[in-house]
Amino acid sequence: MMDMAMREVSALDEGVVLQLLAYAAAENQAAGLFKGYVHRLKGRYLYIAEVENEIRGCIGIWPTEDSDAEILHIAVEPRYRKSGIGAQMISRVQESHQFRRMEAETDEEAVGFYRNCGFRIESLGEKYLDVERFKCIKEFS
Repeated sequence: MMDMAMREVSALDEGVVLQLLAYAAAENQAAGLFKGYVHRLKGRYLYIAEVENEIRGCIGIWPTEDSDAEILHIAVEPRYRKSGIGAQMISRVQESHQFRRMEAETDEEAVGFYRNCGFRIESLGEKYLDVERFKCIKEFS
């Protein structure tokens, strides 16, 4: 396993993190999302993953009630996808916060990632015109 460091995002990370957030959300929303995470609006956190002092991924979470959390955004730099960074970010966040359960909502493109990370997948049906959405749930002991 690679030597990966994780830390909470800071305003100094804006350039690289804006691009990562654009992979996980609409590009025109990235700047607003970034500002919200830096100021921890609504109690949300954004962590960045660094390997060899280079930001390679980010994960945005929203702790909810009773030690649960929702993954709001997760992205890995395209050339480093399928290297384990995404799964490692989920594990590190869970370990540091001791969440009992994590959930995410995603589309068909990313559902395989969550399945490979041990999440249970439930179809939410066609939430948007011609777009099936999925709820991904993982319980931790």
